[in-house]
Amino acid sequence: MFKFLNGNDLKVYPKIDGNTFLLWEPCSRNHAEVTPGYTKYLLDLGFNVSVLVEPERIDEGLFSLFGENKHVFLNRITRKDVKKFLLKQGLADAKGMLISTLNDKIRIKDIPVRAGQKILCVSHDIKDDAAMIDEKTITLRRMSDDRFKTVIVNPHYFGDFTKPSKNRTVNFISVGALSKKRRNMSLLIEAAQKLCQAGVCDFRITVIGRGMLYCLPKKLRPFFRILGRLEFQEMYKEMQQSDYFLPLLDPMISKHDRYITTGTSGSFQLIYGFLKPPVIASRFAPINGFDHTNSIIYENNADLAAAMEKAIRMTAEDYSVMQKNLELYTENLYRESLENLRQLIEV
Repeated sequence: MFKFLNGNDLKVYPKIDGNTFLLWEPCSRNHAEVTPGYTKYLLDLGFNVSVLVEPERIDEGLFSLFGENKHVFLNRITRKDVKKFLLKQGLADAKGMLISTLNDKIRIKDIPVRAGQKILCVSHDIKDDAAMIDEKTITLRRMSDDRFKTVIVNPHYFGDFTKPSKNRTVNFISVGALSKKRRNMSLLIEAAQKLCQAGVCDFRITVIGRGMLYCLPKKLRPFFRILGRLEFQEMYKEMQQSDYFLPLLDPMISKHDRYITTGTSGSFQLIYGFLKPPVIASRFAPINGFDHTNSIIYENNADLAAAMEKAIRMTAEDYSVMQKNLELYTENLYRESLENLRQLIEV
């Protein structure tokens, strides 16, 4: 079973033994979704894993799908107290530490380490972290900028779950902040209008994330479920009940280029982890592993409605094949990532 540990006594906590790898997510609000995936890799490499993440994320069910595991310790310890511990105690007897969000406010060189201990770091945007990037820095996918040589370790495991068959009323889902720099919600509203005008009404759209859709026409509201930001446990349930993922990336918005150049999106982790084929613009597909066998790809923004209609009309059998192809991709990605992490730790 999970062991939940209180971080008040820093002489005792976090839980560490000689076969422990620390996993620290220092970002208090973003990127916590990568910690179950990195935990799984470290477990598969034979370590006990002591997870250092804000207590609120644990309470939100971040590891609710993970299942009981006596080799995983979820420490209830704040970022502030983690920094105090590391500066005073270093890694203690741990084999090493994986910091799952590189941050220029974390002075890694000030953390005392013993011979053989390693500190590995993950960059979520090499442009932001350029000054701290080296050939051992982990990224979630290959970077298109040849100036940076990084190591791919993609964390897309959230836990074990059954794969439901395609819903009769197709459930599209979009997860993430409803800001234009993250996703273009106007495209979705226009596509929904086109579908309704064409008499295609057997769908619903679940929207999860901070923000509001103030411009949603009244006649479209029955097709939308605007849930706001959810705790992880509830978000996981919604993901399992969905059929297709809508990243809503727009090739006409320059800020979205980061998702194929210097950064990545948590949307892709959810697609991989829950095996939900995306309906995605072609510009953002290949570098993130998507093709016509595992996704529904459209060329231009005006084609989104037609792509969604294709998804709606797809037979359950064809959907199952597409989902299986996506699963094959994620399995290969997992094997590659596991071996890459093994080499980083062992070399």
